[in-house]
Amino acid sequence: MLTMIPQHHIKYLYEYKGMSLRAIAKETGHSFQTIKKYANKEDDNPFPTPRKPKQSKLDPYKAQIDEWLEEDRKVPRKQRHTGTRVYRRLLEMYGEEFSVSLRTVQYYVAKNKKCIKMVKVIFR
Repeated sequence: MLTMIPQHHIKYLYEYKGMSLRAIAKETGHSFQTIKKYANKEDDNPFPTPRKPKQSKLDPYKAQIDEWLEEDRKVPRKQRHTGTRVYRRLLEMYGEEFSVSLRTVQYYVAKNKKCIKMVKVIFR
């Protein structure tokens, strides 16, 4: 089996330069059968299939968090929810069934605060 570079070179000579299989075999030093195999071969590297988005452990709680962050727009800046405060509040509400890490909540809150801030700036 040839590595990718000689395979592409054979394909290039055959398709773009228009060389015959025998001429390619003479030039590259490989057998006619090998040249025929790689010249007629389809692309081995199809585009990777896109990954399906995973569901987050935080998904069931996102609506509640978004509601809190939306309400925070009406209160003074120092009284707004932080990621840690949201996490503690969710722990109080859901107790043992809440199995999301603090960092996950902080990432989500930070991302949403930026989105809310951008919307606020755009609609001024």
